[in-house]
Amino acid sequence: MTVLTGVQAEDVNPVPSIHSAGEVHVAEGKYDAADSLALDDVIKMHRIPAGCIPIDCRLEMDDLDTGTPALVGSLALMEEGGADILANSELIKDSTLGQAGGVARMDQLDTARRAVLEKAVEKPRFVVFKVTTAPGTGLTSGRIKSSVLYRGAEYGEK
Repeated sequence: MTVLTGVQAEDVNPVPSIHSAGEVHVAEGKYDAADSLALDDVIKMHRIPAGCIPIDCRLEMDDLDTGTPALVGSLALMEEGGADILANSELIKDSTLGQAGGVARMDQLDTARRAVLEKAVEKPRFVVFKVTTAPGTGLTSGRIKSSVLYRGAEYGEK
């Protein structure tokens, strides 16, 4: 397992903060893979600020798998200083998008994920892409891009 970091997830890049109820913001991150990904690799894409609730997202990926496609991954939340994704925090779970490239949106929430995502994030968190099934074969490079829409917690949400 390797933890990789995109430019927008570095400490020098501030996260857009919320200012008033009802505002929706977007945080975006890109990662240009120069080597093939491996099982359990985690890519820090960007952050979302404390007091915010993710409400939608978009994942864009180039074809990052050659030979017999096998790459599967999830876009999820991770604690700052953490080494793995938070349980039930997947915004997009087990996506095969990297097998041929394309675009995906936030998929259906189950009860466990809704319980995590519909609560305000009490501290800043990373949005990460985690490889859950390694690519088939070959060294492949390409881009991964994440865009997460979020809003501030309102009316006592915690």
